[in-house]
Amino acid sequence: MLIRVWPFPRTCVCSLLRKPYLDPPFPHFYPCPTLKNDTLRFLAALNLALLFVGAATTAPLRRQLPEDLMPGLQAVLENALNASEAAQLQQYFEEEARGRRVASRAAVLPSLRTSVSLRQEEEQGSADESSFEDRVVYDLTLSQPLYHWGARDSEKEIGSLRYDIETLNASQTASQIVQNTRRGYMGLVIAKQELEASSRSLELKREAVARQRKEVDAGSASEASLESLEIELERQELTYLSALNDWETSLIDFALYVGMDRVAVEAQLAAAIPKVAVMPPEKVRSLLRYVQPALETDEALRKQALEVEIAKNQLEIEKVATRPKFDAEIGMSSNALDDDGTRREQEFVYFGLRVGWDIFDGFRTKGRQMEAAARLARTRKLQASLRGATERIISRQLLTLELAARTLAIDERLMEKREKGLASARDGVVDQRVSQAQLDDLEEDFALASIQLQRSRMAYFEAVARFVSLAGLEEFELGGGN
Repeated sequence: MLIRVWPFPRTCVCSLLRKPYLDPPFPHFYPCPTLKNDTLRFLAALNLALLFVGAATTAPLRRQLPEDLMPGLQAVLENALNASEAAQLQQYFEEEARGRRVASRAAVLPSLRTSVSLRQEEEQGSADESSFEDRVVYDLTLSQPLYHWGARDSEKEIGSLRYDIETLNASQTASQIVQNTRRGYMGLVIAKQELEASSRSLELKREAVARQRKEVDAGSASEASLESLEIELERQELTYLSALNDWETSLIDFALYVGMDRVAVEAQLAAAIPKVAVMPPEKVRSLLRYVQPALETDEALRKQALEVEIAKNQLEIEKVATRPKFDAEIGMSSNALDDDGTRREQEFVYFGLRVGWDIFDGFRTKGRQMEAAARLARTRKLQASLRGATERIISRQLLTLELAARTLAIDERLMEKREKGLASARDGVVDQRVSQAQLDDLEEDFALASIQLQRSRMAYFEAVARFVSLAGLEEFELGGGN
């Protein structure tokens, strides 16, 4: 199963173990390096307990997602998460971030450097008329940072945090791919129905023109009435060609987006968007309990929290920029001159402590500290604003879902009445209570109403899927797995 719906949002347990970079012990848990204090660990433990309690109950949104009722969409989703261009590009982004994380770890690791010079030297000012002599000068040094006031650790931490951000970007990319694929798939189903309805209307118009022509030939109808129907036929032909063009364009664009052949996509299309058990308003409102937990799992908020941590580390780096730095060194070197200037090759091994101190840099560090402090304040402000905006968006989505559910329930009831009316009209044609022209009009109206019902079902499915995504109740990943 590609996407699973859980009664409670995903929860970080790695921080409870004080090992934020461990692989998660359960497939629906994720690592979260930002939970470091006892309070947050307690909240995470509480959320974990609630998860297992809620898992024993029936998920309130079970079989409310479109892929639950349309297996073809499930297959397309799996392919899109694996072969779409957006998924493949995101994998490159992740690999780049992984490389930057590896590079950032070098800040606390030992470094080995060497230099070799091959040159010719001639001693100046000597009484001897010596010629140029070949010289080899080399240096090999192994150094290890000892104490940089936490700056090196902050550099490493920033690299890890940026990788975590890219991981969240991958989750958001997967979510966007899923949302776009659902919408595009259901749009294609409706576009195909519109094409079929337009084709059926064109056929009815041709039949009507044929009947009218017979009446004109028989002298029971005027030429003017025939001309009017022929104009309507031409207009219907254009409508059909427009619907055909829309269908072809949508099919090609969607196939390119999900990374599939158009024939394969068409083979996976459902005949119609199926009927779903619409949630009553009180059940929709009960989903309010997921709003607050969703704020703890929202990718955008988690990314902003990581941005705050990055800003903190950058500020710490700038605060200690002008303090003395201590490194251990061990190495080998050669020199073309010894201490008293006598020309001879000298080789030696050394080890010791190196101290570097930028005593004054023209207030550059002071300016960077001001910049880093302002960036941290701005990032915290954005975090607070984003949290409020996210809470409003999720709450508003519940209202959208309730309206879509109520609209769909009304349209389903109306469709039942139209089906009964159409069946009665068909019986009326048999016993000549209803003319064929009247039945044709009812058939066209019914086809339009059916498409409208399909749009209502699509709007409902989209509202459910959007809420599930915002609330963090579904789980999926790039690569087609779960």
